[in-house]
Amino acid sequence: MTVCIPRAKMTETTQATTQVTPQPTPQPTTQVKSLVFTLKQQRLTIEEIMTILKLKDKKHFRSNYLCPAIEAGWVVLLYPDKPNHPDQRYYLTEAGLQILVNNPKK
Repeated sequence: MTVCIPRAKMTETTQATTQVTPQPTPQPTTQVKSLVFTLKQQRLTIEEIMTILKLKDKKHFRSNYLCPAIEAGWVVLLYPDKPNHPDQRYYLTEAGLQILVNNPKK
């Protein structure tokens, strides 16, 4: 199982003094938007999400939908310390919910 780790929102630059530079907010891809609109305010398993999105390839789903959303901080795991937990579910963060507000698509 591939584990997605959220990227830090800030990076340090190495100069005479260490400065923290904010990274630009990533824009959600079409795949990530479809994941966000599927989750809405629910907590769903990978299997439930894939069924709703009519996807069959779990590797493709993870690499193109789930991991980018987790890395951007839009989706989180119910049991973040146990990615293989039998009751693992995924849900939107406040930032993920903001995508819904800013893109009233579905």
